[in-house]
Amino acid sequence: MLTQAELDYRQWLEEPDFPNLSPQQAAVARQFIERIKGHDWEKPLFPHQYTAITKVIYAGEKLGKWESLLDIVTGGGKTVIMAGLIAYFWQVRGHEKFLILVPNTIVRERVKEDFEVRNPAYAYREFPFFFNSHQHTPERLVCTVLRDSGDAAGIRDAHVIVSNIHQLYENRQSPSLEVLLSDAVHDLVLLNDEAHNAAAEQYREVLKLLGRSKTKARVDLTATPFRLDKQDLDTYPPIYEYHVQQAMQDGVVKQVVVTKPDIASVRLQYEEWDENDQVIKTLDVEDVPWEQIEQELRRGGAVRFVTAKNARRQQLQIAQSCLDYQRKCVPRNERAEPAWEPLLLVVALSQKDAWQMYETLQAAPFSYKREQLLLVHSKQDELENKKAFLLGRRSPEGLNAEDAALWQQTRQVRVIIAVSMLREGWDVRNIAVICLFRKFSYQKKGERIYTVYGPQIIGRGLRRIRPPSERDHLFSVDHPAFNHGWLWQLLAAQEYAKPLNPGDVVDERTMEDLPFEPPPPSEPDEDEGREKKPELDIEDIIAGLPTASGITPIADWQEHFRTLKFDKRIASALQKITNIKSQRLGSDTTAHELPDDAINLPELNQSTVEAVTAMTREALAAELRTDLLNEPHYALTACFKMETADQTLKLIQALEWIISDVFTIDGLAGLDTAELANLQKLRFCLPQIVEEFRRPDIVMGILGEDA
Repeated sequence: MLTQAELDYRQWLEEPDFPNLSPQQAAVARQFIERIKGHDWEKPLFPHQYTAITKVIYAGEKLGKWESLLDIVTGGGKTVIMAGLIAYFWQVRGHEKFLILVPNTIVRERVKEDFEVRNPAYAYREFPFFFNSHQHTPERLVCTVLRDSGDAAGIRDAHVIVSNIHQLYENRQSPSLEVLLSDAVHDLVLLNDEAHNAAAEQYREVLKLLGRSKTKARVDLTATPFRLDKQDLDTYPPIYEYHVQQAMQDGVVKQVVVTKPDIASVRLQYEEWDENDQVIKTLDVEDVPWEQIEQELRRGGAVRFVTAKNARRQQLQIAQSCLDYQRKCVPRNERAEPAWEPLLLVVALSQKDAWQMYETLQAAPFSYKREQLLLVHSKQDELENKKAFLLGRRSPEGLNAEDAALWQQTRQVRVIIAVSMLREGWDVRNIAVICLFRKFSYQKKGERIYTVYGPQIIGRGLRRIRPPSERDHLFSVDHPAFNHGWLWQLLAAQEYAKPLNPGDVVDERTMEDLPFEPPPPSEPDEDEGREKKPELDIEDIIAGLPTASGITPIADWQEHFRTLKFDKRIASALQKITNIKSQRLGSDTTAHELPDDAINLPELNQSTVEAVTAMTREALAAELRTDLLNEPHYALTACFKMETADQTLKLIQALEWIISDVFTIDGLAGLDTAELANLQKLRFCLPQIVEEFRRPDIVMGILGEDA
């Protein structure tokens, strides 16, 4: 529905006026708005990028509102929007100092690539926002990146300063923040990338300090404005929203295609802790209908189930089939080489799960070499994590010798296995398949949905690699246990027409049947008289999602763990996959029947009993310490976007209370001296402990926060 605010903006755009600018400034402003329509540009802006830039200008120049929020889909070109706004403020208002605030090092390094003149991805090389007497400005624009306290001096001479929050919030004594607040800096324009983080305490404090006297304008940009902790941004509501549904319709991002296995039953093997003999015992095997398993998993344990050895392998087989299809569809150059290499992104919840997937992919039937796999998590070697960032570079141009060598190594990578790190800012165009081994959640209150991680993770693969006129798909390999229907509805995903099971080949005809209409050429100012497609209403989609009740914190969480029964656990989950059928291999007239044992592998997982009893007490204590220290991070990601030291400390203390009260182990320090049987019991029970510990109502109860 066309609101009065939207009507006012459109009327202003026809004859823009600038009541607070001099006649000369106003003339440049009008010329800028006309120029960025891109009539003579080799690569014009997308219409939504033009709209985002002009809406910020309208809100500031006409309405006097110089703090604004843009809600732009991942892959929608937020960096180009920032580049355009920098050019406007520089040429029209004479501001030459810009702070781009980012939440982490991944985003920081990506943004740096876009604003350093020597880099091949330099934004102003592709988009000529500067013109007339300013056309050579991009050649002298200085970008500095704040990585440590020694970089603070570079702020004085820089035009674009890229910093993550940690460089400006070092116990409120940051040298960089002192320079920004000093007389050396004035007329600062703040661009807050991935702005949903700005609701966190550290962000709010820094933004408040800078906003008192330094900041002339602030623009927040995000693809996920609603956080799970329900904290709103200072700049909410957005002055412009461009969501994934519209972006897919416009050909701006890839089309998401969801597939998952068709499971008939599950053969389960159980283990239980024998309190009398203080050992783990293996119980009998039983076949359980999938419907029964699915109901149980909705109450918890879905991740443990899907990451069990056989289920894990089956999921990865499905992902491999999707990757094989994507590889087959890549165009070839004159040397018959693929124009790019499609990549698989495997999303894990924990480092332990990621390592198991890493090992699974090196074994049959995958047989990947180590150099073809990239394992990325917070405890990984920094060089390995740096490779993940370099994957997105088009060439080694502009890199030093060490990074250029690393870039060359990344050309061998075929699969990335990531834990939590590759979210905001990591955009690799040739991600072709995402395989999920973690469950996402949301909260719905009234007509608003609060979620972060699901859209962010899928967003990592949304950036197009093909032109808008061609089909460009992103396969998302899901599992029924995760109950992610709400996520695919929110992301306007298409579902593969039939179950895709291990060993299946993706059917080209089925893919061609997916709806696709190339977007017509469009210009931002010439839409009168054109027949418009019906607009997708994000509010209607959100309103149609299933009800999710508010969270009630469990204040007496200690009693919850005291009374928690550690019953038998699943040692093996062998899924019986249905829909076994002939696959067309080779010509249309040749069919080859895939044997059942190629898909439904008959063996069960080897019992973990032998592995546990073979571990020394020292190794067992070391493993448990690592798992417990990492757990607060995984628990907080279920509820909050930002972690604070205080939150982490409270969760560590809660875990120490649990192992002390329930397992008579004197906290983390007591692991080294605990009885071997107590360590073995803790290890046996830990999956169930963390499953409970990650519940939002438990986390909020421990933190003493209201829903």
